[in-house]
Amino acid sequence: MLRSIFMNRACAFLIATQLGLAQVVVAADYSAVATHQPTGKTYRVEQQSNRVAASAQATQACRAAHSQDPQSCALTELADTPVITAVDIKARVSTDPHPLYLWRFEANGSTVYLAGSIHILKPGFYPLPRQFEHAFAQSDYLALEVDTTQTSPSTMQALSLKYAQLPAATKLSSVLPATTYTQLANILREYGVDLQFFEQLKPNFVTQQLAVLALLSVGYEPESGLESHFRRKRGSRPVLQLETVEFQLDLLFDVALETQVQMTEAMLTQMPNFESVTADLITAWLAGDDASFAAATEAQSGDTPELMAFSEALIEARNHGMADAVTGYLQRPGTYFVLIGSAHLIGDEGVPKLLEKAGYKSIRYQSNSSL
Repeated sequence: MLRSIFMNRACAFLIATQLGLAQVVVAADYSAVATHQPTGKTYRVEQQSNRVAASAQATQACRAAHSQDPQSCALTELADTPVITAVDIKARVSTDPHPLYLWRFEANGSTVYLAGSIHILKPGFYPLPRQFEHAFAQSDYLALEVDTTQTSPSTMQALSLKYAQLPAATKLSSVLPATTYTQLANILREYGVDLQFFEQLKPNFVTQQLAVLALLSVGYEPESGLESHFRRKRGSRPVLQLETVEFQLDLLFDVALETQVQMTEAMLTQMPNFESVTADLITAWLAGDDASFAAATEAQSGDTPELMAFSEALIEARNHGMADAVTGYLQRPGTYFVLIGSAHLIGDEGVPKLLEKAGYKSIRYQSNSSL
């Protein structure tokens, strides 16, 4: 489901093109428009074979024409339909003071800045609120859920395929109901991918690829996620990991096939609204609106017992391990900038509340706070 792209760092980097997916050419033509927002100049491409190709070509045309300011190019139209831009989303957020997904914990002379991440974003969301940058500037360490740069692309591909492989005698077409398989094949074709390439792979692997492709097609980029942003700025700071790539891949793929079928069907149901639901989630993150953020993440979940159990494993169960890791940082010298998925920071079982229950006092920053 789309939700796991935003809640699992490794998932956001299982990019289809990195795994050598077989591309297909379809009869349908797709157009796209990118706009250089400071000037309003537009760049349109026509007759591309799939949604990802159309959006990429339009964005590249804009960036080539504005090489001194490429991040100001935004995809504004795909297949003759307006795209929700970062500017559109930021305009929804009140300018009045509001909470940020940024906390500070102190103990034993150590400091942890606990920041909520969105793993895949659009370039137009930068610059971030100044409090994030100031907290990072004061930190000695950068801590991430996982640091994907510590795993080579070839190793990541091998690990992904290892965890995602179906049993030898099993095929995807025999796991998914026929109507679900056909529907999935048709929608993947819109993004330029042949489902037959996935015959030996688990349904969750396929839906993660579809989620990434869908987000790429409307201008989201993993390299614009907060982890990539701060990783580029880390300088000489050591990078710590709260989890491992193997742990996250196991979490996603070591799920009963029956549950993965339900997740695939839920994903297909969500696809018509994926862009608006994603925009709602990011609006809530920018506004520090925990209730709306929770509602947006729940909109990407399911209500069967199996899907609810997966959701619990994806979020709440991991929160305790993350809180234990942060506790460890607070027990040794230094200042730590800890960046984890924002869904792990909300609610009574969120990491900040777990730390507070353990006796650590916190400050949650506001949009008008000074550090």
